[in-house]
Amino acid sequence: MITMVTRGGWSEVRMTRLTAHNKTWLLALLLVLVPTLGHAQPSASNEQQPQVIVHQDVPAKDSALSFEDVRDIFLGKITRWSDGTPIVVGIINGSIHDAFCRSYLGMNAAEFDRHWSRKTGGDPKKGPRVMKSEQDMTVFIANIRGSIGYLGP
Repeated sequence: MITMVTRGGWSEVRMTRLTAHNKTWLLALLLVLVPTLGHAQPSASNEQQPQVIVHQDVPAKDSALSFEDVRDIFLGKITRWSDGTPIVVGIINGSIHDAFCRSYLGMNAAEFDRHWSRKTGGDPKKGPRVMKSEQDMTVFIANIRGSIGYLGP
């Protein structure tokens, strides 16, 4: 499922029962019609992308994120949810992280690491929290208020 936000409110596009051909066509149409998605379009089909997840207490209006919002959160440009809660970013070491970076951020994992190293002065405590597995990510999201992360496709 792809969920998007527009400036005037939110709308949801469900892509779970469409054929692969129709998904590609619909996604291309959305990228033309919805400017907020134009800058951070996915590089893989929806079934192959990692799925972004958030803590259950994240405000409902924040849980419907555009690709641009996801990119800005994971690059540290957006640091708080609409209710003022700090955003706590979690990443998973390994191939899922690389797939996430390519799909949502338009970069590889090494470029993501360099970005955060420059942003934090090399202090790993100031950057995203690193998980070893999807199970660790699930526990992290369930227990850390304001958290955001992803799971494999």
